Amino acid sequence: MPFNPADRDYVDAPKAPPEEGHSEEIKALTNEEALRLFEATEGTRWRNLYIAAVRTGLRQGELLGLMWEDLNLNASPAALTLRRSLSERQGGGYYFTPTKRKASRRKLALLSEAADALRAQEALQAEERKRVGERWQENGLVFPSSRGTPQNRHNLYRRFAQDLKRAGLPDISFHDLRHTFATIMLFEWGVDAKTVQEMMGHASIKMTMDLYSHVLPNTQADAIRRLEGLFSPSTAVRLPSEGGLRVRLLAANHHFLFL
Repeated sequence: MPFNPADRDYVDAPKAPPEEGHSEEIKALTNEEALRLFEATEGTRWRNLYIAAVRTGLRQGELLGLMWEDLNLNASPAALTLRRSLSERQGGGYYFTPTKRKASRRKLALLSEAADALRAQEALQAEERKRVGERWQENGLVFPSSRGTPQNRHNLYRRFAQDLKRAGLPDISFHDLRHTFATIMLFEWGVDAKTVQEMMGHASIKMTMDLYSHVLPNTQADAIRRLEGLFSPSTAVRLPSEGGLRVRLLAANHHFLFL
């Protein structure tokens, strides 16, 4: 060949994989395990951050870049507006970036548990500011370091690993708290996928379902067992056929299935 087609405009570059759409296995805590984490960190400065992560589904950078001006804790329900993310430069230092895409720039209604944690964080930060005094560096951040500066992610990861161990929980990444939010909402609390997609800031509902439809392998099995219960002889009443149409009354939940 006289030239390399890849060097010209004949070939489209492969698209970047969807956000978080990696092939690695997604790990998540159950709601019961999340409550154990909250209980194990009672009285620490990290508990409010963990609750906010599990009950909002925000990414790590979004949580650490959250500012008090983004919150409306007096609304009913309380809400936050997501505008930025905190990123770390190679070699040190921090900077803020706008959220990645339009879907990520979102207003999020807060669960009462998340709102309470943010109010507790406000009180905690007032105590830390008073204790540090002139060494406090005000940046308007909701989850800064103990001196008001952007939170070092390595310190966060180290402390998170320690807290997981203290709570007797499996070893997961901090980002997996975002997955925990989604799986609890979808599979434990039965929230519809469209709402979860909007709260997560995913570009499409397809992304949400592709990420999480396979997370809990027992989901399909549980669904089949429920269906088998509906069709079992003890719960079905067979009615006479009429016009070639067989009608089965599922007495268990008073639904009709036309066969």
